[in-house]
Amino acid sequence: MTFRMGLFLFLLQLTLYPTINSSAQMTPPDYTVERVYEIPFVTSMVWAPDGRMFFTEKGGLVHVAQADGSLQADPVVQLDARTLNEEGLQSIVLDPEFATNHYFYVYYTEADPAPDDPLNPFRNLVVRYTEVDGVATDPVTMLEFPVDDSGGHNHNGGRLRFGPDGYLYLSVGDLNHYNVYAQDPLRIEGKIHRFAVTDSGLQPAPDNPFPDSSVWAYGLRNAFSFVFDPLSDQLFSTENGPDCDDEVNRIERGGNYGWGIVPLPDGDAYEGYCERPERHFGAIEPLVTYAPTIAPTGIMIYDGAAFPEWYGDLFFCAFKPFEMYHVELDETRMDFASEIEVLSPGTQPGCAIEVAQGPDDLIYYTNTVGIYQIRPAPSP
Repeated sequence: MTFRMGLFLFLLQLTLYPTINSSAQMTPPDYTVERVYEIPFVTSMVWAPDGRMFFTEKGGLVHVAQADGSLQADPVVQLDARTLNEEGLQSIVLDPEFATNHYFYVYYTEADPAPDDPLNPFRNLVVRYTEVDGVATDPVTMLEFPVDDSGGHNHNGGRLRFGPDGYLYLSVGDLNHYNVYAQDPLRIEGKIHRFAVTDSGLQPAPDNPFPDSSVWAYGLRNAFSFVFDPLSDQLFSTENGPDCDDEVNRIERGGNYGWGIVPLPDGDAYEGYCERPERHFGAIEPLVTYAPTIAPTGIMIYDGAAFPEWYGDLFFCAFKPFEMYHVELDETRMDFASEIEVLSPGTQPGCAIEVAQGPDDLIYYTNTVGIYQIRPAPSP
């Protein structure tokens, strides 16, 4: 083979099989998985600047683990939460100025506030507390809205996160209203919201895509969790479909993600992408879909040093199979650049609810029985 022909074939190979990113060329890391806390149904985990981990239990408890790993004996707070089906304590987030103001926010379903009043609705609440020496004080209700009480008790979302812009984002599912309200810009259901935190509660951020509305994206059946990419500020979300259309989405400002009844020019309508793919009119397509469904839950993007092979990669979990999934992002940080792989937990149960990166750059996940840690395998 001549040098010129060899060079031509080499360049042709680069064209047909381009290098996606540097991590695609690395050998996957060796890792071990171990359970660090035997606590059931931990729904979210966040770390304070001093290294303490605050985490929420579905039943209404907010716990704290010290930086050395020891658990505080008493909970930070015991919320009076209703825990039927998917209800309960969903999420916690620390204020960006937590080191000085010690504010934290929780999102949960309130237990019956007036059992003798049948017209009094159940509510989902966002409440701000001030942490003082490991104890929650000075509760302030920042947001409240009624939840369905017809028997489903599901599709609450819901994740709280501060974005890189300093605003507070909240995902809310369709609250068992099926496809009725997710397309309605005046309803809270089926959306990701973006709020300014004010002394009088949560208010729509001033530059949201819809005037005087907290809606950032809509048409979401039940976005359990979402994450901001620390390398690009892109927003990615998990989404739970009906019998199909479990999804991972890249969330765009003002984007419509297809759940709900949308009139079409011919007068027809659709209810989700999988049921009428030829009618996927006006909705943003997901990065990946699953049918049958897997119930995707927690999501994170890794930017630590413990696993350089995974730097910049996306991870998400699923409740039905108790599995964690790993995928690389492309150079634009807007799409997947590799096949999705399932990570093995070894002999431990897999990830079913939340996944997060700790300040030690290790990966933590939760399921129905505990909190687990993924760490590099010991050197032989």
